[in-house]
Amino acid sequence: MKHRVVGSWRRGCWFSLVLVGALLAWQLGAELVEPHFLLGVGDWLQRRPPPLEVATAGGTALRLYSDTRPHIGKIAGLQKGLVWTQQGDELVEEGYGLGCPIVESDGQAYVSSHAETAMARDGEVVILTKRYSMDTVDTPVRLLRRKFRSAPSLGVVVVRYEIQTDGTVGVTADLSGLQVPWDRAYLMNELGARRFTHYSDASGTDLPAHGIGIWELAGVRQACFDSADGRLGFCIDADKPAQLYFGRERTRLCNWRGLSSLSWAGIDLEIPAPQSYYAYEISLRTVPSR
Repeated sequence: MKHRVVGSWRRGCWFSLVLVGALLAWQLGAELVEPHFLLGVGDWLQRRPPPLEVATAGGTALRLYSDTRPHIGKIAGLQKGLVWTQQGDELVEEGYGLGCPIVESDGQAYVSSHAETAMARDGEVVILTKRYSMDTVDTPVRLLRRKFRSAPSLGVVVVRYEIQTDGTVGVTADLSGLQVPWDRAYLMNELGARRFTHYSDASGTDLPAHGIGIWELAGVRQACFDSADGRLGFCIDADKPAQLYFGRERTRLCNWRGLSSLSWAGIDLEIPAPQSYYAYEISLRTVPSR
C-alpha cells in the first residue's frame, strides 16, 4: 500500500513538473513572438537613457521617454506620451500617458514604436517635444501572431508639450508630417485606473468607477478624472473639431499568449481629417496631504 502511495505521489509530481514546464515554454514562445514581460526584464538588465523630466504642480513631475517605457500590459512595446509621477511613482499603469497619438488610415490603426525626444525652455515654461514615428499597425489577436506589427511608416506626428509650474500643459500635435491620406487621429490621455476612479465634466456628469464605461462620447469640451481621495486629478480642455471620449477599464486578459492586464482611465480626443495642427490643454490638479 505504501509503495502505491509513493508511486502515485511521484507520478503526480512528474505530471506537475511537465505541465509547469510546458506552460513556461509556451509563455517563452509567446514572448519571443511579441515581448511584454521580457521588456521589463530588459529594463533591469540594461542601462537605458533616463527620461526627460520636469517638475510640476504639488511636487509631482512629468516624464517623457524616448523608448517604449513604462513596459506594462498589452501596450508594453508601444510609445507613451507624458507620464505623470508622484514621489517617483509612475501613475500611468497600462495607459498611453498624456498626449500620445494614434492615426487611423484605410481602416487600420497605426501606433508608434520609435520616437525621438527633446527639451527646451522659454522662461519658466519647459517645452518637451516628441517625434512619434507611426510605424506599427494594431491587428486583431490571432494565434502565434503579433498584435502590434511593424509596418511602413505613415510618417511622423510631432507633439509639443509646454509645461508650466502650476500644472498646466499646452499640447500641440503637428500632423503635417503624415505622408499618406488618413481618416482620423486620436490624442490619448490615459493614466492608471487603479488611481483615477472618478469622472466629471462640464455638463454636470459625475460618475464613480462602477458607472464609467469603456468608451463613451462626452459631448462636452472639458472633462476630468480624479483619484478616489480627491488629491490628484487631470482635466482635458479641447476645442472643436475634436470629439471627447472618456472611459475606464481595469481587467485581466487571457488569450493564446497568456495573461495580461488592462488598467487605464482616460479622456481621448478624436480629430477628423484633414488637420495639420491641433492644440488643447491639460490641467494637473493636486491637493497636498494634511
